[in-house]
Amino acid sequence: MRAIGEYKVNGTFNDEAVNLKLTAYRDNIKKSKDKGLKASIITGALTLVMMTSLAGCKMEPKAAVLEQTQIEQVMQLEQTGNIHYTIKRGDTLEEIANKYIGFSKLDAEVEKICRNNNIKKANEIYAGQDINLDVPISKLDIFGYTYKLGETSDLETKSHFITEAFEQAESNLDPNNIMFWRERQYIIGSSSKCPHEIAAPDELPLLVQIFKEVDNLETMQNDQIGFYNEEDIKRQEDITNYCLTEVLDKAVSRTEKLTGKKYGKDYILEPPIKVIPLELGMTR
Repeated sequence: MRAIGEYKVNGTFNDEAVNLKLTAYRDNIKKSKDKGLKASIITGALTLVMMTSLAGCKMEPKAAVLEQTQIEQVMQLEQTGNIHYTIKRGDTLEEIANKYIGFSKLDAEVEKICRNNNIKKANEIYAGQDINLDVPISKLDIFGYTYKLGETSDLETKSHFITEAFEQAESNLDPNNIMFWRERQYIIGSSSKCPHEIAAPDELPLLVQIFKEVDNLETMQNDQIGFYNEEDIKRQEDITNYCLTEVLDKAVSRTEKLTGKKYGKDYILEPPIKVIPLELGMTR
Protein backbone atom coordinates (compact mmCIF):
# COMPACT_ATOMS: atom_id res chain seq x y z
CA MET A 1 0.00 0.00 0.00
CA ARG A 2 1.19 3.48 -0.79
CA ALA A 3 1.35 5.93 2.10
CA ILE A 4 -0.11 9.37 1.40
CA GLY A 5 0.75 10.96 4.74
CA GLU A 6 3.03 10.10 7.63
CA TYR A 7 2.95 12.29 10.72
CA LYS A 8 4.15 12.68 14.26
CA VAL A 9 1.75 14.57 16.56
CA ASN A 10 2.97 16.10 19.83
CA GLY A 11 1.07 18.30 22.26
CA THR A 12 -1.97 18.17 24.52
CA PHE A 13 -5.65 17.42 24.04
CA ASN A 14 -8.19 17.87 26.86
CA ASP A 15 -5.24 18.60 29.18
CA GLU A 16 -3.63 15.24 28.38
CA ALA A 17 -0.36 14.66 26.55
CA VAL A 18 -0.66 13.52 22.94
CA ASN A 19 2.30 11.83 21.27
CA LEU A 20 1.17 9.97 18.19
CA LYS A 21 2.71 8.64 15.01
CA LEU A 22 0.16 8.40 12.22
CA THR A 23 0.50 6.77 8.82
CA ALA A 24 -2.26 7.20 6.24
CA TYR A 25 -2.67 4.73 3.36
CA ARG A 26 -4.86 5.05 0.25
CA ASP A 27 -6.43 1.61 0.71
CA ASN A 28 -7.41 2.40 4.28
CA ILE A 29 -9.10 5.63 3.23
CA LYS A 30 -11.10 3.75 0.61
CA LYS A 31 -12.17 1.20 3.21
CA SER A 32 -13.13 3.90 5.69
CA LYS A 33 -15.35 5.56 3.08
CA ASP A 34 -17.06 2.24 2.39
CA LYS A 35 -17.69 1.64 6.08
CA GLY A 36 -18.78 5.18 6.91
CA LEU A 37 -18.33 7.33 10.03
CA LYS A 38 -15.17 6.51 11.99
CA ALA A 39 -15.19 2.80 11.26
CA SER A 40 -11.45 2.46 10.70
CA ILE A 41 -8.24 3.51 12.41
CA ILE A 42 -7.28 5.89 9.64
CA THR A 43 -10.55 7.83 9.85
CA GLY A 44 -9.95 8.49 13.52
CA ALA A 45 -6.30 9.26 12.86
CA LEU A 46 -7.10 11.88 10.23
CA THR A 47 -9.74 13.39 12.52
CA LEU A 48 -7.15 13.71 15.26
CA VAL A 49 -4.66 15.29 12.88
CA MET A 50 -7.24 17.86 11.76
CA MET A 51 -7.96 18.73 15.40
CA THR A 52 -4.34 19.35 16.31
CA SER A 53 -4.34 23.05 15.46
CA LEU A 54 -7.28 23.63 17.81
CA ALA A 55 -5.93 21.37 20.53
CA GLY A 56 -2.55 23.04 20.82
CA CYS A 57 -0.63 20.22 19.19
CA LYS A 58 2.26 20.39 16.77
CA MET A 59 2.22 18.11 13.74
CA GLU A 60 5.47 17.16 12.06
CA PRO A 61 5.93 14.96 8.95
CA LYS A 62 7.72 11.79 9.91
CA ALA A 63 7.85 8.29 8.40
CA ALA A 64 6.40 5.96 11.03
CA VAL A 65 3.81 3.27 11.63
CA LEU A 66 1.18 3.09 14.34
CA GLU A 67 2.25 1.25 17.46
CA GLN A 68 -0.34 -0.72 19.45
CA THR A 69 -0.81 1.85 22.21
CA GLN A 70 -1.12 4.61 19.61
CA ILE A 71 -3.75 2.66 17.72
CA GLU A 72 -5.70 2.38 20.98
CA GLN A 73 -5.56 6.16 21.46
CA VAL A 74 -6.88 6.77 17.96
CA MET A 75 -9.61 4.14 18.31
CA GLN A 76 -11.09 6.07 21.23
CA LEU A 77 -12.57 8.44 18.63
CA GLU A 78 -14.64 5.63 17.12
CA GLN A 79 -18.34 5.24 17.80
CA THR A 80 -19.50 2.20 19.71
CA GLY A 81 -22.51 -0.09 19.58
CA ASN A 82 -24.06 -1.78 22.59
CA ILE A 83 -24.38 -5.56 22.22
CA HIS A 84 -25.57 -8.51 24.28
CA TYR A 85 -22.99 -11.22 24.92
CA THR A 86 -23.61 -14.61 26.53
CA ILE A 87 -20.65 -15.80 28.55
CA LYS A 88 -19.32 -19.21 27.50
CA ARG A 89 -17.55 -21.80 29.57
CA GLY A 90 -13.92 -20.79 30.11
CA ASP A 91 -14.54 -17.10 29.31
CA THR A 92 -12.94 -14.36 31.38
CA LEU A 93 -13.84 -10.69 31.21
CA GLU A 94 -10.21 -9.90 30.34
CA GLU A 95 -10.31 -12.19 27.30
CA ILE A 96 -13.67 -10.84 26.19
CA ALA A 97 -12.56 -7.21 26.48
CA ASN A 98 -9.23 -7.91 24.79
CA LYS A 99 -11.10 -8.82 21.60
CA TYR A 100 -12.10 -5.20 21.05
CA ILE A 101 -9.97 -3.02 23.34
CA GLY A 102 -6.20 -2.64 23.48
CA PHE A 103 -4.05 -4.11 26.22
CA SER A 104 -3.20 -0.75 27.82
CA LYS A 105 -6.91 -0.02 28.42
CA LEU A 106 -7.88 -3.56 29.46
CA ASP A 107 -8.17 -3.02 33.22
CA ALA A 108 -10.33 0.07 32.79
CA GLU A 109 -12.59 -1.75 30.30
CA VAL A 110 -13.06 -4.72 32.64
CA GLU A 111 -14.02 -2.31 35.43
CA LYS A 112 -16.52 -0.67 33.07
CA ILE A 113 -18.05 -4.04 32.14
CA CYS A 114 -18.42 -4.92 35.83
CA ARG A 115 -19.96 -1.54 36.62
CA ASN A 116 -22.44 -1.63 33.71
CA ASN A 117 -23.54 -5.19 34.45
CA ASN A 118 -23.60 -5.10 38.27
CA ILE A 119 -20.79 -7.65 38.53
CA LYS A 120 -19.11 -7.35 41.93
CA LYS A 121 -15.90 -9.20 41.02
CA ALA A 122 -14.47 -9.80 37.56
CA ASN A 123 -13.85 -13.49 38.27
CA GLU A 124 -17.40 -14.11 39.52
CA ILE A 125 -19.06 -14.82 36.18
CA TYR A 126 -20.68 -18.00 34.88
CA ALA A 127 -21.51 -19.73 31.60
CA GLY A 128 -24.88 -18.58 30.25
CA GLN A 129 -24.71 -15.18 31.93
CA ASP A 130 -25.81 -12.32 29.65
CA ILE A 131 -23.85 -9.07 29.73
CA ASN A 132 -23.83 -5.81 27.75
CA LEU A 133 -20.70 -4.56 25.99
CA ASP A 134 -19.91 -1.23 24.30
CA VAL A 135 -17.91 -2.34 21.27
CA PRO A 136 -16.26 -0.10 18.61
CA ILE A 137 -18.29 -0.47 15.42
CA SER A 138 -15.30 -1.78 13.46
CA LYS A 139 -15.08 -4.69 15.93
CA LEU A 140 -18.76 -5.67 16.02
CA ASP A 141 -18.30 -8.51 13.51
CA ILE A 142 -16.06 -10.31 16.03
CA PHE A 143 -19.19 -10.89 18.11
CA GLY A 144 -21.50 -11.65 15.18
CA TYR A 145 -22.98 -8.19 14.80
CA THR A 146 -22.95 -5.37 12.30
CA TYR A 147 -24.66 -1.96 12.37
CA LYS A 148 -26.72 0.50 10.40
CA LEU A 149 -27.22 4.21 10.88
CA GLY A 150 -30.39 5.41 12.52
CA GLU A 151 -32.06 8.76 12.04
CA THR A 152 -32.04 11.91 14.14
CA SER A 153 -35.19 14.00 14.30
CA ASP A 154 -35.43 17.75 13.93
CA LEU A 155 -36.36 17.92 17.62
CA GLU A 156 -33.28 15.93 18.65
CA THR A 157 -30.82 18.02 16.65
CA LYS A 158 -32.33 21.38 17.63
CA SER A 159 -32.69 20.53 21.31
CA HIS A 160 -29.07 19.34 21.22
CA PHE A 161 -28.04 22.71 19.79
CA ILE A 162 -29.99 24.59 22.48
CA THR A 163 -28.47 22.68 25.39
CA GLU A 164 -24.94 22.84 23.94
CA ALA A 165 -25.23 26.56 23.17
CA PHE A 166 -26.31 27.37 26.72
CA GLU A 167 -23.62 25.16 28.24
CA GLN A 168 -20.92 26.92 26.21
CA ALA A 169 -22.33 30.37 26.96
CA GLU A 170 -22.48 29.72 30.70
CA SER A 171 -18.76 28.93 30.86
CA ASN A 172 -17.89 32.53 29.89
CA LEU A 173 -20.82 34.34 31.45
CA ASP A 174 -20.90 37.27 33.85
CA PRO A 175 -22.71 35.71 36.84
CA ASN A 176 -24.60 38.97 37.41
CA ASN A 177 -26.29 38.78 33.99
CA ILE A 178 -29.78 38.17 35.39
CA MET A 179 -31.43 38.64 31.99
CA PHE A 180 -29.50 35.64 30.67
CA TRP A 181 -30.66 33.37 33.52
CA ARG A 182 -34.27 34.47 33.18
CA GLU A 183 -34.28 33.80 29.46
CA ARG A 184 -32.54 30.48 29.98
CA GLN A 185 -35.25 29.45 32.41
CA TYR A 186 -37.90 30.47 29.89
CA ILE A 187 -36.31 28.44 27.06
CA ILE A 188 -34.76 25.38 28.67
CA GLY A 189 -35.33 25.57 32.43
CA SER A 190 -33.40 26.56 35.53
CA SER A 191 -29.71 25.87 36.04
CA SER A 192 -27.77 24.83 39.15
CA LYS A 193 -25.10 27.30 38.01
CA CYS A 194 -27.42 30.27 38.40
CA PRO A 195 -26.28 32.35 41.43
CA HIS A 196 -29.63 34.17 41.70
CA GLU A 197 -33.08 33.25 42.95
CA ILE A 198 -35.35 33.66 39.95
CA ALA A 199 -39.09 33.15 40.23
CA ALA A 200 -40.37 30.25 38.13
CA PRO A 201 -42.45 31.35 35.11
CA ASP A 202 -46.16 30.54 34.93
CA GLU A 203 -45.60 28.25 31.95
CA LEU A 204 -43.26 25.33 31.45
CA PRO A 205 -39.96 26.08 29.65
CA LEU A 206 -40.30 25.92 25.87
CA LEU A 207 -38.30 22.71 25.47
CA VAL A 208 -40.19 21.01 28.28
CA GLN A 209 -43.49 21.98 26.66
CA ILE A 210 -42.43 20.44 23.37
CA PHE A 211 -41.29 17.12 24.83
CA LYS A 212 -44.42 16.97 27.01
CA GLU A 213 -46.73 17.30 23.99
CA VAL A 214 -44.71 14.75 22.00
CA ASP A 215 -45.01 12.28 24.89
CA ASN A 216 -48.75 12.96 25.16
CA LEU A 217 -49.23 12.18 21.47
CA GLU A 218 -47.23 8.95 21.71
CA THR A 219 -49.33 7.88 24.71
CA MET A 220 -52.55 8.48 22.77
CA GLN A 221 -51.32 6.74 19.63
CA ASN A 222 -50.21 3.69 21.62
CA ASP A 223 -53.50 3.45 23.51
CA GLN A 224 -54.61 -0.19 23.46
CA ILE A 225 -57.91 0.11 25.34
CA GLY A 226 -59.61 2.83 23.30
CA PHE A 227 -59.50 5.48 26.01
CA TYR A 228 -58.79 8.22 23.44
CA ASN A 229 -61.04 8.78 20.43
CA GLU A 230 -59.97 9.97 16.98
CA GLU A 231 -60.94 13.56 17.77
CA ASP A 232 -58.72 13.59 20.86
CA ILE A 233 -55.78 12.22 18.90
CA LYS A 234 -56.30 14.67 16.02
CA ARG A 235 -56.38 17.59 18.46
CA GLN A 236 -53.17 16.38 20.09
CA GLU A 237 -51.52 15.94 16.69
CA ASP A 238 -52.26 19.60 15.89
CA ILE A 239 -50.83 20.74 19.24
CA THR A 240 -47.71 18.61 18.79
CA ASN A 241 -47.11 19.79 15.22
CA TYR A 242 -47.38 23.39 16.39
CA CYS A 243 -44.82 22.74 19.12
CA LEU A 244 -42.44 20.99 16.70
CA THR A 245 -42.52 23.92 14.30
CA GLU A 246 -43.46 27.27 15.83
CA VAL A 247 -42.38 26.68 19.43
CA LEU A 248 -39.18 24.81 18.53
CA ASP A 249 -38.12 27.47 16.02
CA LYS A 250 -38.86 30.13 18.61
CA ALA A 251 -36.63 28.34 21.12
CA VAL A 252 -33.80 28.09 18.58
CA SER A 253 -34.12 31.74 17.54
CA ARG A 254 -34.07 33.04 21.11
CA THR A 255 -31.17 30.75 21.98
CA GLU A 256 -29.15 32.13 19.05
CA LYS A 257 -29.89 35.70 20.08
CA LEU A 258 -29.04 35.13 23.74
CA THR A 259 -25.92 32.98 23.37
CA GLY A 260 -24.48 34.31 20.12
CA LYS A 261 -24.30 30.74 18.75
CA LYS A 262 -25.73 29.77 15.37
CA TYR A 263 -27.61 26.57 14.70
CA GLY A 264 -25.81 24.66 11.98
CA LYS A 265 -23.58 21.75 11.11
CA ASP A 266 -21.33 22.26 14.15
CA TYR A 267 -24.23 21.23 16.37
CA ILE A 268 -25.75 18.45 14.28
CA LEU A 269 -25.87 15.09 16.03
CA GLU A 270 -24.17 12.10 14.43
CA PRO A 271 -26.73 9.47 13.38
CA PRO A 272 -27.27 6.91 16.13
CA ILE A 273 -25.83 3.43 15.73
CA LYS A 274 -28.29 0.53 15.53
CA VAL A 275 -26.66 -2.84 16.17
CA ILE A 276 -28.06 -5.83 14.26
CA PRO A 277 -27.07 -9.53 14.01
CA LEU A 278 -24.94 -10.46 11.01
CA GLU A 279 -27.27 -13.30 10.06
CA LEU A 280 -29.97 -10.84 9.08
CA GLY A 281 -27.91 -10.14 5.99
CA MET A 282 -27.97 -6.37 6.48
CA THR A 283 -25.17 -4.29 4.91
CA ARG A 284 -23.60 -1.17 6.39
